[in-house]
Amino acid sequence: NNSVWVSTNEDRWRLFHRGGEQIRSVYLVSATSGWIVKDRILYKTDDGGASLKQVFPAPGEQDVLISSVYFADENHGWAGGAKLDQIRKDDPVINTDVDRDRLRISKIYETRDGGQTWNEARLPRFSGFLDELAFSDKGIGIGGTRRNLVFTNDSGTSWSDFEKYFPKVDDERGNFLSAFFADDRGWLLFGGLEFEVWQTMDKGGSWKKSVWQIESKSTDTASYPPVPRFVFVDDKHGLFLYNHTNDCEVFKTSDGGKTWTQIQIQPNDDE
Repeated sequence: NNSVWVSTNEDRWRLFHRGGEQIRSVYLVSATSGWIVKDRILYKTDDGGASLKQVFPAPGEQDVLISSVYFADENHGWAGGAKLDQIRKDDPVINTDVDRDRLRISKIYETRDGGQTWNEARLPRFSGFLDELAFSDKGIGIGGTRRNLVFTNDSGTSWSDFEKYFPKVDDERGNFLSAFFADDRGWLLFGGLEFEVWQTMDKGGSWKKSVWQIESKSTDTASYPPVPRFVFVDDKHGLFLYNHTNDCEVFKTSDGGKTWTQIQIQPNDDE
């Protein structure tokens, strides 16, 4: 959870960056340039992870806390997280979202100049770290905490509560974990007793439910393990990163998630 590995194929991996703090989110725009979130701060690297430059918030700013990042290209991107704010009477206060007697209010920040300036997006007011950001090149995207989701279909110009779009599903589906979008397609992953997935093929117009059976060999018993991540290159082929407290398992599918097979990460000989 404190290192980043990259690969151009599933058999060979190289260490991109290793740091002392927990890495919460990564987005690479090239083999040497990208964005890394750790210790609730967004950093940029242009030398393959050898060095990091703090980008947002500015050094000394303690009210803004970043936990996720996503870029459409080298200039246009979003950072998600929370900002400490005074507790209001109508705020549904959850103790884990209180920090220094203030409430962590979910936030999304947008940049169009490669991270030089950031503007706060208008969101419904809810609490918690916005740990997940996902977009497609068609302008649809989602931001989410474990309890709340916001949706955009105009590349982040406006955001609305996802209950307006989301299908009627059981409250037992568990917490929202992560998402992935590509073209008109999207996947939303929920974790409870099992991995429940809702997939759209038409920009969120309709959704279909499935369950992913992923057999972990980990003995991790943490109450709040790191969030799993996944990515699809087409309708059938994808990778699933089953993150644990001290390690990570990687699985692949070639049938759209019906079956998953674990793959072994083999680092280069010089790592």
